[in-house]
Amino acid sequence: MKTVISLLATSILFASSVQAETTQETMSNNQFGISFKSSDFGNDFNKDTSSDLKDIDEKFAMLGIHWGATKQLNEQQLTTRYVFLDYGNTEITLFDAYNKLVVERQLAILGVGQNIQHNFNDLFYVKAGAEIGLYHDELDVSVRSLSRADKNQSNTGALLAASVGAGIMFTEHWNLELGYKYQYLASNKFDGLDNVNFTKASQVFLGVNYNY
Repeated sequence: MKTVISLLATSILFASSVQAETTQETMSNNQFGISFKSSDFGNDFNKDTSSDLKDIDEKFAMLGIHWGATKQLNEQQLTTRYVFLDYGNTEITLFDAYNKLVVERQLAILGVGQNIQHNFNDLFYVKAGAEIGLYHDELDVSVRSLSRADKNQSNTGALLAASVGAGIMFTEHWNLELGYKYQYLASNKFDGLDNVNFTKASQVFLGVNYNY
């Protein structure tokens, strides 16, 4: 809990410093963005994992928001520093001849990031960036038959990520972008739940940003 509070406080201070810099720089703007993200945890199951859990689709959808400040570096390049929050929740139900297996997963990520954007012209751009933050991942497994057995485990730890993307600037204020992000979630292993391992993720995202 102390770690969560510390990261939240750091994020608020980071956002405040970004806002302060924005008011000082004549070539700066604020940015708010929302994105849809699909993560693939890459079949990173332990060989001892039960067959039921191996059958679960590993693609995990998340919704993300970010807010920060963009500063012009030169005529073609700019940088954005931001705070972000990602959240995803999914439930999958599997059946066999005797049992009903319900698996629910919730993942929340809070952190800060920075990227550099290169504009080819007034329409197209590419960007690359990095993020650091804190994740909380919770997995619930419920087996329902004549009797009921529930398993629950959660992990909290550090997140590191790197991303690349490309976008289109429709207007001075609106842009749409598509990108790829690699995430590392430290120690995100569920040893008590058939050794499920969610430490690495390849993520594709589609986002829209509003600059003001």
